[in-house]
Amino acid sequence: MSKSLIKSILRSVRSSISRFISIVLIVALGVSFFAGFKATYPDMLETAKKYFKENNLMDIRVQSNLGLTKADVTAISKVDGVEYVMPMRFVDALVLVNGEIETDIDGSQISARAYGISMKMLEEFSKGYDDGSFMNRPTLIEGRYPTRKNECLVDASKLSTPESYKIGNKITLTGDRQNIEGKLNTTEFEIVGIIRSPYYLSFERGNTNIGSGKVGTFIIIPDEAFNTDYYTEVYVTVRGSGNYDPYSDEYFDYIKPVADAIGNIADDRLQVRANFLQNELPNKIADGKITLAEKKAQLEEELKEHKETLNLLKDLVDNGSARVAEAWAAFEAEFGPRDELLGTNQEKYNQFIRQYNEGTIKLAQAQQEFNEKSQEYKIKRVFMTKPSKK
Repeated sequence: MSKSLIKSILRSVRSSISRFISIVLIVALGVSFFAGFKATYPDMLETAKKYFKENNLMDIRVQSNLGLTKADVTAISKVDGVEYVMPMRFVDALVLVNGEIETDIDGSQISARAYGISMKMLEEFSKGYDDGSFMNRPTLIEGRYPTRKNECLVDASKLSTPESYKIGNKITLTGDRQNIEGKLNTTEFEIVGIIRSPYYLSFERGNTNIGSGKVGTFIIIPDEAFNTDYYTEVYVTVRGSGNYDPYSDEYFDYIKPVADAIGNIADDRLQVRANFLQNELPNKIADGKITLAEKKAQLEEELKEHKETLNLLKDLVDNGSARVAEAWAAFEAEFGPRDELLGTNQEKYNQFIRQYNEGTIKLAQAQQEFNEKSQEYKIKRVFMTKPSKK
C-alpha cells in the first residue's frame, strides 16, 4: 500500500470522524450479537433437551377421527421401535369461572382443552415413581395435584390464561352446540394447582371446532371424569430417541421409520373401528330415537300446557275489560236489591239501638230514683216507729 493511499484514508477518516465511529460501532454490535447467538444457541438446545428429558416429552402423537380403542393402543405398542405408549382423552369446551363468562383477547368466550390424566399416575409420579410410561409430565408451579375427580390443574402462562385462574376458583366446562355431558360425568372443577407443560412451548394452544376456532388455554382434569370408552390420542416414545438432540436432523431421521410403521397399521385399525361402529351405532341410534321420541312427547305436552296458558292470557288482554264489566253487572243484578234491603234494615237496626240506649238511660235514672225514695222511706219509718218519752 502506497504512502499516498494511506494518507488519503487517514484524511478521509479525519474529515468524517463521526461517520467512521458509527460504522465501527455498528460492525462491533453485529459481531457481538453474532458471537452471543453462536454461544447461546448450543446452551438453548441443551436446556431444551434437558427439559424434554426430565418431563419425558413424547416423540410421536397418534390421533384418529373415529377415536382410539384399547386394541389400537395394543397394536401401536407392538410396532418395532416403540418403547412406551400413553393413551389420552381430551375434550374442547367453553369456560366459565365462578359462573361468569371469560373472554379471550379477541373478545370471544375463551375455550379450553381439558386433558384427562389418571389420578393414580399423578400420585405415583409425585412420590418419585417413574417407569417412562408417563409422558408430557406437568411441572407443578403452585398448589397440588388433584385427588378428586372434580379438581383440576390450569395453565401457568400469563399470555393465554385468564387472571381468574386462581387456586380455589371453580371452572365450569360447557358445550358449544353440543352435549358435553355425554363425554364428562362432571363439568365443574375446582382449581387446586398451576402447572407448565412441555406439550405447549409457545403461546399458541392449537385449533378447535368450537368458539372462535382456536384453543384459548388448557387444563388437566382426572381421567375418571370422562364417560367415553375410547381415547382421543396416543403418545409414543421411541426406544433410543433420547440419544439425539431434539431439534437435530438425526433425531427426526431416527423416529421417522417408527412413525411410518405406525401409519402402516392405520388403515387396518380404522377398518376394524369402522366395522365396530357400524354394528354398534344402529343400536345406539335406535335407543337415541326412543329417547328423542319420549323427550319430544314430553315437550309437546308442556308446549300444549303453555299454549293454553298463553291463549288464556291473550283472551284476558283482549277481552278483560268486557269480562270485568259483565261480571260486575251480574254481581249488581244479584246483590244490588239485597244491598238496598240491607240498607233499610240497617237504618231500622240503628233506630232500635238508639231507642234501646235511651231506654237503658231512663232505666238507670229510674233505678237511681227508686233507690233514693227507698232510702227516704226507711228514714221516715224509723222516726215514725220510735217510742216517745213519758
